[in-house]
Amino acid sequence: MKNKYLRQLLGRGAGIASALLAISTYTYAQAGGEADIQFTFDTPDSIESWELVYASETAAGADKVFDNGSLSFIPDWQQAFEYMGYATDLGGTYDFSTALITADVKYSDVYYAENEEGFTEFLAGGTVIMLDDNGRMAMGQFWGAWGGEPNTFTTHTYLDGASTTTYVQEGFDLTHVAKLGFNLLSEGELPEVPGAITYDNIRVRLAGSPPPQPAPPLVDFRLNQSNWIENIGGATSTYWDESTGLAYRNIYYDDTDSWSTDESIKHDFIWHPDLIGGRMTFGLTLPVEFADYAEGLRVELLDAAGRVAVLTELDAAGITFGSRMDFDYPKFNRSAFLRTDENFNLANVQGFLITIGLPAEPLLLNGTLELADVNVQVDARKPRNLENPRTVGKLSPKDLQLSLYFSEWFDGYEWIFHREMSKRALLITQEWQAAEERLSVGFFWHYATRNIKNTVLTQRVYLPAEAINSGVTLSFEFSDATNWQSFSVPAGNITPSSEPGWQDIEFDTAELEGLVDLTIIDSFALNIYRGDAIGNVGTFRIEPPLFTQK
Repeated sequence: MKNKYLRQLLGRGAGIASALLAISTYTYAQAGGEADIQFTFDTPDSIESWELVYASETAAGADKVFDNGSLSFIPDWQQAFEYMGYATDLGGTYDFSTALITADVKYSDVYYAENEEGFTEFLAGGTVIMLDDNGRMAMGQFWGAWGGEPNTFTTHTYLDGASTTTYVQEGFDLTHVAKLGFNLLSEGELPEVPGAITYDNIRVRLAGSPPPQPAPPLVDFRLNQSNWIENIGGATSTYWDESTGLAYRNIYYDDTDSWSTDESIKHDFIWHPDLIGGRMTFGLTLPVEFADYAEGLRVELLDAAGRVAVLTELDAAGITFGSRMDFDYPKFNRSAFLRTDENFNLANVQGFLITIGLPAEPLLLNGTLELADVNVQVDARKPRNLENPRTVGKLSPKDLQLSLYFSEWFDGYEWIFHREMSKRALLITQEWQAAEERLSVGFFWHYATRNIKNTVLTQRVYLPAEAINSGVTLSFEFSDATNWQSFSVPAGNITPSSEPGWQDIEFDTAELEGLVDLTIIDSFALNIYRGDAIGNVGTFRIEPPLFTQK
C-alpha cells in the first residue's frame, strides 16, 4: 500500500473530524442485535493477532497492551499527523457492504490539552480500517478524543453500510473483507507523555442497523429505609418516609475545636441490581445556610467491589441553595457517566452516594437537607432485578459473631465466657449470671442480604451433658432488612430426655412465610437462652448453618 493514499485522507484529519461530528454515537441499545463478528479481549492472548499493517514514514509504532479486558495501543509519536494502522485477520472473507461496525473507545487524558486561549485541543483520533483479500484498504467514519471524556469509554459507530466509508483505495472490494482494524492518528501537537488509546467490544453486524429496539420494561427497585448511611460532622436527625420517599437531615455544626467533614448520604441497595438500561431520579434541597461554605456536590454509583462511577459533579456556582434541584438519569450506560474507575461494573451495583463538599475548617452553621422522591428503576427482563439472587453459600466458623443480651444491666458487670475455634465449629463455654438473658451466635449480612426462600436449614450443635437439665433452651432467629423485622422459632428445646452429643436440627424456612421476607434476610442466629441456669453448663460446639435449596 502506498502512503500517498493515506496522506490524502489523514493529512486533513481535523477537517474530516469536524464534518463527522454530526453523526450519532450508538449505544448498545441502538446498535442492538447479535454481532456476527465481535472482539471483547477477555484474555491476554486475545490481542496477539493484532499487528501493524502500515505506518507513516516517521512513525515508530505503538506498544500493544492487554488492559484488563480491553486492547490498548500506546503510540510512540515522533511528530504531528503521524498515523499507523493495526489490524487482525478475520479468518475468512466477509461482505461488509451493509455492515454496521461499532466499538467502545477510550482516550487517555494526555490527548486533551488546554491551549493558551483556554480551549481544549484534541491530540489524537482514528477510524476503522478494512482490508480485502488483495490487501487493498477502505476506511470508515473518523472519531477522536473530542467524541468523549478523558479516560472514559464511549461507543462510536465507524461504519453503517458502504455509503459511510470515508476513503476507498482503488480496486478495494467491500464484499471480500479479510482484515479489520483501526487507524491511529496524531492530531496537531504531540502529547507531553505517551498515552493509551483503548478499544473494547468491537462489533460487526453484517446485515447493518437493526430496526429500533423498544426501551426495556422498567420496574421500581425497592429502597430500604434502614439502608441509609451518613457521614456527618455535627448532630443530625434523619427521617425516612417510605410512602413519600423523603429523608430529612437536620445538620448542626458548632465546634471550634475540630474540623468539619464533607456531608454525604449513601444508600446501599437491598441487594445488588443490574442497572444497565435503568433509571434514577431524586430531588435534593440544600439549606441556604450552606451557600457560604459548600464547595461542590457530587453524585456517584458504587459497584459491588467499591469502584465508582461519577454521574454529576457541580462546583459551588452550579448549586441552587434553598430550593429543590431535580436530578434525572434516564438511562444508565457508559455514556451516562462523567468518569468511572477502571472495570466499574454497572451490572452489579452496591448503591449510590451524594456528597456535599465542605471546607476543612471550624464551622458554625445549621440547616435542613431534604432528599426527596428517590426512585430507582431497573430492567424487568433481568431476573436478578426482580428477586435477590444472593444465597447464603458456604459459611465459616470464623464468621460467627457473638452477642449477649440482658434482662437488666448493673454496674460492675463482667462478661465471663471462653471461646475457641476449630476447623469446623465454634466452641463456647458461658458462665451464666442472673442478669443475662441469652447468648446469640450468628451471621450479620446487613447491606448484603441473603435469599433463603425455598431452603431447609440444618444447624449442627453439640449439646453438653451439663446443659440437659439446666433450663437452657435453643431457638433460631431470622431478621429481614425491612424495618429489621425478626422472628424466632424453637430449635429443639433441651429437655430431660435430650441426648448429649451432636444434634442435627432441621428447619424448613417455608414456616416463616408471611412473618419475615425470606428474600432479604440480613441476619441469622442460634440463640442459647439461659432460662434458670446459673454458672457453667458445659461447652457448646456450633457449626456454621447450612441452607440447602429444596
